[in-house]
Amino acid sequence: MSRIDKPGCHPLTVWDNEVPQELMQEVYDFLMDSEYCVNFYDQSHSNYYPRTKTYHIPRTHPAAVRLPLAWDEQSTEHRANVAWKLWVHLQKILNNEYTIQGAKEGMPNYMLGISPLSSFDKPDGTPGKPNCAWRVFGDGQEHELRAHTKAIHSDSIDMADDTLYTLVYFANLEWYPQYYGETLFHSNVPMNGDYTRKFEDDQSREFPIGEVENVVAPNPGRVMLFDSRYLHQIKSVATYCPENLHGLVFRIKKNGPGLQKADQA
Repeated sequence: MSRIDKPGCHPLTVWDNEVPQELMQEVYDFLMDSEYCVNFYDQSHSNYYPRTKTYHIPRTHPAAVRLPLAWDEQSTEHRANVAWKLWVHLQKILNNEYTIQGAKEGMPNYMLGISPLSSFDKPDGTPGKPNCAWRVFGDGQEHELRAHTKAIHSDSIDMADDTLYTLVYFANLEWYPQYYGETLFHSNVPMNGDYTRKFEDDQSREFPIGEVENVVAPNPGRVMLFDSRYLHQIKSVATYCPENLHGLVFRIKKNGPGLQKADQA
């Protein structure tokens, strides 16, 4: 196992060679054989099947390829056994210091027939689980002719809370540098007056954008953990890449009161 702590304005750690080959294969097969929602930002939504590279409805807008799975430990174990198995394994390198209670990701779930979001209803008209949202999900990045580079953003808007983290497992079994798909992390010290929302209306978070200070490549089986306040973007993959970039994401919370570094806002 190898661990690298990357210096920057927020914590960022990368592990390699931690997940055994059989679990890597199991997670990859699970993600490849699942049904993704493509246009969850823009209706009508379009389901996508990575194993056959087919769309149930032609997509109409660029958007993330997402697979909503669960919102806490119990729902992960009950709804996504493969994701739960990976989480249990990753807890070893995290020293059991985190729980799946991180920053929420708002995604209505058209595929599985239930949403934990209180703002979205189930098919029978009853509301979803209140005060809850997706924290475990599959994520896919398409090639540059089908998807824009993900806008620079942070996963958490609370700059005073340093307990919220994003954990990403890169699930592709084969990946090369010229496939691209890197995650770029930006400092929060602007050099040219650039702010989120100045050019894109991706999220209502007017945070200052500094220069790129860290880059993490999506190597097979790599695990990436970063403070959810860390501004970042995801590059599209190359047009000649044979498949999407696949990952399994956990929004987690570090146990304990935290340091509450409001001065980093």
